[in-house]
Amino acid sequence: MFEAKEQTKLIITAFSSVEAELISRQIELSILENTLSKESPQLENLRMEVKEYAIKLDKMKRGGDNNGIILALDSLPMAAKQYVRHFRDVEIYSKILEFLVPMYEQARFDEQKDVPVLQVVDVPVPAEKKSYPPRVIFSLIITLGGLMITFFYILVNENDNWKKNEKIIFIRENLKKWNRPR
Repeated sequence: MFEAKEQTKLIITAFSSVEAELISRQIELSILENTLSKESPQLENLRMEVKEYAIKLDKMKRGGDNNGIILALDSLPMAAKQYVRHFRDVEIYSKILEFLVPMYEQARFDEQKDVPVLQVVDVPVPAEKKSYPPRVIFSLIITLGGLMITFFYILVNENDNWKKNEKIIFIRENLKKWNRPR
């Protein structure tokens, strides 16, 4: 978890301690350069230390040393801004929950207490006569229609006279001629 104030203090403290150590090593190096010869092993070691401190300080500024604990100095404002936004959202949601949870519990209790009561407004009375649809008339029409269709179907298919009668054959052939487009 990132906490903006504490993390910022930690990063600045770590950065300032490395920078202070670098400055003290640079001062020591300049003093030893004046007192010792240029090929001295102690002077070479000190030069390497100064170089490593400078590299480490540069990595801390740019964020190249991502070990997860200390953020880059350049990314601090953005990380702090994100932290403040997330912290604000958490605070808002917690306030909403503080307000809504009691209301929700109260609504649950009220729902269990309020048993709906069935109230009869008007006593139902069955109708004396059906107004629509007139089922008897529809039943008769459908039955008669079915009988007529069945009668004509049987008359046409079962009557051999119609198939062999010369007059009907003549009429069928002439009907076909009259229906041809000219």
